[in-house]
Amino acid sequence: MFKVDADYSDVYAMHREALKSLDRAPEQMKKILDRKAAEERRTHRYQNRTTMLEKSTFASEVKEMGDAKSVEFGARMHYASYVDNRGLTRVHQLAQAAAREIEFFLDGESERVSRM
Repeated sequence: MFKVDADYSDVYAMHREALKSLDRAPEQMKKILDRKAAEERRTHRYQNRTTMLEKSTFASEVKEMGDAKSVEFGARMHYASYVDNRGLTRVHQLAQAAAREIEFFLDGESERVSRM
């Protein structure tokens, strides 16, 4: 009779590290989009008469939907879409840039965990 032993400690370490990465991801998403909201407030092209639209530019808290996470990003004023449709904001470009940054972060985390 033979006895076969297996050491799972590396797998458990990788699993723990992957869970830490997953825990960091929502916070990182929020930080990225908060930076993009601040950038929009600094760089918009509309004439800022009341400051209401500028002040309403936001990144929401992270919402979980199963395995996915989402953050709303934009301005809350009822006329925000009008200003955006006229090309006076960079909300769409900043949202796309944020999505790329988040993807880069997640790819980096996956790579880091897989190298363990």
